[in-house]
Parts: sequence; C-alpha cells; structure tokens
Amino acid sequence: MKVAKAVVRGLMRMAECSGLVVAMWLIVLIAALPFAVVMEDTIRTDVGSSLIHEDLREGLDLGWLEEFRYRHGGGLADTLRPVRVSSAMVFETLELWLSGGWVSENRALAASGGLFLIIWILVQGGILTHLSSPELRFRWSTFLASGGAYFFRFLRLAMMMGVAYYGVYKLAYWMFPAIDRWTRDVTAETTVLGLHLAGLVGVVTLMAIVHLVAEFARIATVREKRRSMILAVARSVHQVGSHPLQSVGVLGVMFLILGLVQVMYYLMAPGIGGSSPLALVVAFAIGQVYLLIRWALRIARYGAELALYDSWTGPTLTRGEQPVD
Repeated sequence: MKVAKAVVRGLMRMAECSGLVVAMWLIVLIAALPFAVVMEDTIRTDVGSSLIHEDLREGLDLGWLEEFRYRHGGGLADTLRPVRVSSAMVFETLELWLSGGWVSENRALAASGGLFLIIWILVQGGILTHLSSPELRFRWSTFLASGGAYFFRFLRLAMMMGVAYYGVYKLAYWMFPAIDRWTRDVTAETTVLGLHLAGLVGVVTLMAIVHLVAEFARIATVREKRRSMILAVARSVHQVGSHPLQSVGVLGVMFLILGLVQVMYYLMAPGIGGSSPLALVVAFAIGQVYLLIRWALRIARYGAELALYDSWTGPTLTRGEQPVD
C-alpha cells in the first residue's frame, strides 16, 4: 500500500507543480535548438541545387540518406537514421542505454550532450525544492535559485554516480564476451540465451540500484539540508537497503507507466513515408506531447520517492533550518 500511495502522491504533486513540467519541456527544447539548426544547415548544404529535394518531399529517401551519412559521417549527421525518425526510436534508445552505446557510438556527440547533463544537474535542486514545498508556487527565479543552491553538491554526486555507472558498464563489457567464450562449445541455444538473459538482468539490477541510490541521495540532500554528498549517499544506501521492496516498487510502477506511454507513442507516431506540411505538424505535435508526458512522469517519480522517503524518516527539516552535516 505504501508504494501505491506514494505513486498516487507523486502524480498529485506533479499535477500541482505542472509549471515544472512545462519548464523542463522548454529547457529541453531550447537546448536542442542549436543542434537542430546545425542539422538543418547541413542537410540544406548537402541538397544544394540538386533535384533530390523532389524525392525528399515524398518521404525519406534511404539511398540519399546513406550517401548523406557517408559524406558527413562522424558528427551530428551520423544520428540521422531511419530508426531515429520513427516511433521505433524508443527501443533503440533503451538498447543504447543498457549497452552503454550512447557513449561509445559517437564520443564527440556524447561530449556535446554533456551540456544538457549540466543543465539537468542545475534544475534538479529546483524540482525537488518545489515538490517538497507544497506552499511554493512555481516561479523561474525561485526555480533557478534553488537549483543553483544545490548545483555543486549535485555535481559532486553526479561524479560519484558516474564512477558507479562506469563500473557497471565495464562489468557488462567483460561479462557478455566472457559468456560467448564460455558457451562456444554449447549446443543448446536455450542455455546460451538463459546465460545472456541472466547477465542482462544482473546489469539492469545494478543500474537500478545506482539510480535509486542517486535519487534518494538527492532527496536526502534537499529534505535534510545535507552538504556532504558522501553522507547523503550513506543515508540513501541505508534507507534503500532498509526498504528495498518499496524502493524498487515505486521505480518499477513508474517505469511500467512509462512503458505503456512508449507503446502508445510507438502505435500513434507517424512513420517516415509522408512529408506533407500537415504530416510534419502532426508528427511534431505528437512528439512534443510525448516529451511532455515523459517529463511529467519523471517529476511524478521524484514526487513519489519524496513521499516514500518521508514515510520512512518522519518529520524532516523545513526551509531555513540548519543542515545536519
């Protein structure tokens, strides 16, 4: 029941703080605009005065796309693939996240994505401050000020969690090739598949643990006004370790809801065949609604975890009180 109540509370807090959802959508849109401008200019220059634009008006020309990636590969243009302009993008994104390919596939692009990571670290303090203070109405000044107050603490935390994620990926890079070597002479495909699935479950479990520890460490920092990220992580590990089923339960329910949303997006999103003005507008609108819902669910997850944390720890510090460390 605590999991269900926490999820409901998180959804309610998200609805009460709808300004946070719109703010995050705008921040992501603004952060993506420079990359969109660069991509548009690259495509325009590549098409030039050729007649290929007539074919592109009818839909995505896969022959031209392969030549385009060959001429401009290695940078932002390398991200323009059929799967990434279709509804199947969500599945490839999941695969890249689990495999670590989002870093190894294009290191230059991953490095440029570090800009958004800095922005995300900056706004997390503002999100948690608003979610933990029902009386606080959304204002950009308060939102950014709260984020700035926790920025360097959350930056240190991100570095610590980055090391943990790196360890998980290194384990995966060693484990799956090792499974291939161990099962080289195995003739039963079910055995090989079972070992790979067991390894995948182990990697996902470790990533979930790191994710939970990081999120509850941020909550502990804001709720208890902590300054030491080492102590915040220790506090998070203690709480998550003391309530593993509830911690994983909230995360699992929220990811299940997200999975249902992604399935709906997969079914509703238009393909790459049509490129009429109306089709482009519909595709853009569906994509933006999808992003809004994703941010709403992410903020609701923070709200649910806050409710869960409060149920574990009881009364916490209010704004203006002295920090505990």
